[in-house]
Amino acid sequence: MRRVWLVTMREIIAGATKKPFIITTAIMVLVMAGGAVALDYFIGKESADAQTYSVGVAASAADLAPALQATGEALGLDVETLDVADRAAAEAGFEDETIDAFLSGSPGDLDLLFPSQVDGTIEQLVTASAQSLALGTEIAALGGDPAVVSAAIQGSAPTISFATDLSAMEGPDYLVAMLSTSLLLFALINSGSQIAMGVLEEKTSRVVELLLATLKPTQLFAGKVFGNGVLGLGQVAAYGLAFFAGATAVDLFAGFELDLGRQAAWVLLWFLLGFAIYAVLWGSLASLVSRQEDIGTVTAPVTILMLAPFYLATFLVPTDPDGTATRVLSMIPFFAPFMMPMRTALTDVPPMEMAIAMGGCLVLLPFLVWGAARMYQRGVMHTGGKMSVRQALRRG
Repeated sequence: MRRVWLVTMREIIAGATKKPFIITTAIMVLVMAGGAVALDYFIGKESADAQTYSVGVAASAADLAPALQATGEALGLDVETLDVADRAAAEAGFEDETIDAFLSGSPGDLDLLFPSQVDGTIEQLVTASAQSLALGTEIAALGGDPAVVSAAIQGSAPTISFATDLSAMEGPDYLVAMLSTSLLLFALINSGSQIAMGVLEEKTSRVVELLLATLKPTQLFAGKVFGNGVLGLGQVAAYGLAFFAGATAVDLFAGFELDLGRQAAWVLLWFLLGFAIYAVLWGSLASLVSRQEDIGTVTAPVTILMLAPFYLATFLVPTDPDGTATRVLSMIPFFAPFMMPMRTALTDVPPMEMAIAMGGCLVLLPFLVWGAARMYQRGVMHTGGKMSVRQALRRG
């Protein structure tokens, strides 16, 4: 175990002191912190764009003011009416931007004045209000109750529903889930690539022959996996802390109920399980080649194996977090590290399903470790052409 620890510390120190690692980590930390600030800006801008419509109303059209406000409220618009004496006062209001339009004339003969161009929303608002007022007047003249008729008309509107519920794909929970899953994918690919490149560099430089003079191949491989796992976990923590530090600084999640500690714990757990599954595959497959040009080809299946559950977590889980397909796939070991963090952020996952997902990963790991160690032990000493997986696993 001491030798594994020494290799682990060697990988951590060597990886953490490389310029590409330092530069990439520093840039991503700044991007994550800046992203939180930028997100707050755009959210605030969107809120600010929820415009209040101000309509100046002359005394002759004052009866229409309550209808304007009621119609605006029914349509989800913020409408305010201001008493404006005449056209001259309205033009002054246009200059200092206190009103957006001026309504004058009698209810049966209205005149709507705009500063320079028509605002379609205000035009429709005034038209609907005038028609509503006219309808109410006619109903009252016929001896009916306008309020009763209005309630009957509003009650006849259909209830809108959707075959696919996209409501989960919004809000802070979805944002945190997407951030967690994306960080997980980035960390796994980055850590796996470092393991693969480290294995190939040692193999091509023949350093591995010196290391294997005092170490068993399994000890060297285990140390590489543990060391790069610590580096990857450190990167995830740094990126997550940078984002949440920026979010806290600008109160991005103010007013929302978020259990960030719980989600961070799930991300940590699934990173460890996901890294254990995928990292051993990265390292073992990289040992089968002797040229850097071939490393992308041999590790491509692992990349695809990660991208498939990532896209399912991104698009399937938010639209149907409790659906049968989502529940089944999220309990499969290769899919669970990506889909479960998204599900835990959006819904309450039954403890049994969580236990099956984690248990499946833990049961699969010994078989993966055995196969990866066998492939690494044979592949790392192989020179020349690319060794196939079948050759590496073959007895003898």
